[in-house]
Amino acid sequence: MEAKEQIDEMVIIDAIKAKNAKKLLQQRENYILVWQRRKIFIRALSGVAAAACLLIGIIHFTGVSTYKSYGEKYYAAMILPEPRGGNEAGELLQSAYEQIGATEYEKAHRNIDAAMLLLQKEQFDLDTEEGKYFYLLTKAMIEDAEWLKAIGYMKQGKWRKAKGVLQKIAYGDGIYKIEAQEILK
Repeated sequence: MEAKEQIDEMVIIDAIKAKNAKKLLQQRENYILVWQRRKIFIRALSGVAAAACLLIGIIHFTGVSTYKSYGEKYYAAMILPEPRGGNEAGELLQSAYEQIGATEYEKAHRNIDAAMLLLQKEQFDLDTEEGKYFYLLTKAMIEDAEWLKAIGYMKQGKWRKAKGVLQKIAYGDGIYKIEAQEILK
C-alpha cells in the first residue's frame, strides 16, 4: 500500500505541477499580450507625438524664417541719419546698425540699450523753437532705436522678443507703426 500511496502522491504532485505550469504559462502569455498592446500603443502614440513635433517645428521654422526675412528686408531699407559730432546716442545707434549687419547681435543690443538710456535722459525747453526741434529729433532717435532693436531680434530669429518690441511700436504713434503692424499680421 505504501507504493500505491507514493504513486498517488507523485500523481498529485505532477497534477499540481502541471496545473501551476499551466497557470504560469497563462500568466506569461497575458504578460506578453499586455506588452504587445503597450508597444502598439506606444508606437501609435509616438507616431502622433512625432507628427505633432514636426508640425510645431515647421510652424516655428516658418515663423522664424518669416521674421528673419522681415529683419533682412527692413534692415536693408533702414537709413540712420549720420551722427553729428558729440552725439553719443547717434554714434551708438550707428554702431548697433553696423553690428547687426555683421551679426554681432548682443553687442548691437547693448549699444541700442545704452543709446536709449542717453536719449531718455535728455531734457528740453519746449518753450523755444530749438527745444522743440531737439525734442522731436530725440523722439525720432528713440523710435529708430526701438525699430533697430526689433530688426536685430528678427534677423537673429528671436521672434518672441521681436514680437514684444513690435507690439510696443505698433501700439504707439511712431513712424514705424505701420510696418510693425504689417509684420505682426
